[in-house]
Amino acid sequence: QAANEIIVYPEGIECDTFNIQRALDLVQPEVGVVYLWNGSGETYYLSWWLEIRQPGVTLRSYWGMVAKAKIQLPAYQYRPPDPGGEPWPVNDFYTAITASVPRISIGYLHVDGGYPAGCLPGRHVDRGYALVSVGGADSIHIHDCLLENPAGWSALCIKAPATNVLIENNVFRNLGYSYRDDTGQGYWSDGISMVGSGEIRFN
Repeated sequence: QAANEIIVYPEGIECDTFNIQRALDLVQPEVGVVYLWNGSGETYYLSWWLEIRQPGVTLRSYWGMVAKAKIQLPAYQYRPPDPGGEPWPVNDFYTAITASVPRISIGYLHVDGGYPAGCLPGRHVDRGYALVSVGGADSIHIHDCLLENPAGWSALCIKAPATNVLIENNVFRNLGYSYRDDTGQGYWSDGISMVGSGEIRFN
């Protein structure tokens, strides 16, 4: 039977992905809240992205106004490049949270994409990935989050079509370099990439 609220506790291993995803799938649609316990600086380690599949679900820290639960992607590394080719990252996912259903809320989370802040320009993955990628639906609320070290195109991507979007009180940091090469290619991630309608404030 679906519950209105589920609290997830970290185990410090890859099954954090399984535990959080299971809670997101079991919680009651339209009213359900999945809390990540964050009583003393807990970190949740992902082995794959989380997907909010049910409408009207909230994902947030339990002690939201006090501290943010941290979601950590694997550290960003590279395979040796093929002769004449580009290096490819060892970990092949760059998204922590994704959703394409309406009336979702994500709040009070610290999401770290694992991209090293001191990495040389030109290493960000130019393939459309985002650390948090949601949209294609109505009524999306992203608030009071810290998104940092994305390896993909954006820290936060709102995909079309999206309406009644509210993005507020978030912090975006360690997004790459304000640098362009001779072809005009930039080497940074956007803080927010949005195709839709709504309001962006106090970020």
